[in-house]
Amino acid sequence: PGITATELASDKPFLFRAIKMVASYKNLKSMRAQNYAIMKHLTEQMLTRSERSLEMLQAILLVLGYYHYHCMLHAQMNNLTALANSLAGDLGINRPPDAQERMRLLHPSPEEPRARTNDERRALCGVWYMNSW
Repeated sequence: PGITATELASDKPFLFRAIKMVASYKNLKSMRAQNYAIMKHLTEQMLTRSERSLEMLQAILLVLGYYHYHCMLHAQMNNLTALANSLAGDLGINRPPDAQERMRLLHPSPEEPRARTNDERRALCGVWYMNSW
């Protein structure tokens, strides 16, 4: 709530692309082309460039939710679920923030652990849900 489509497209362009793909279910040709572009982007960013972000995780969960709802046996469902699991671990949202407290002993000037955002909590719940099938 409280964000417009224009703001979302500006702040989280990849997530916005995933939303547009899922929303274009009435035009399957367009949806397939958008899905291909999303999968290509994920491959390039995550596997080739080793980029990690909450936005990528949110987009993966959105695409997974679409597959989950419409076609449970989609060829990419297991791959995307594994990527979501891996990304949650890489982002550290699958561990409590105070777990980093133990690592603080190894650093001369440790940072305070930050609290989880609601977006991180929702993403972690989404990862758990997609793995519960």
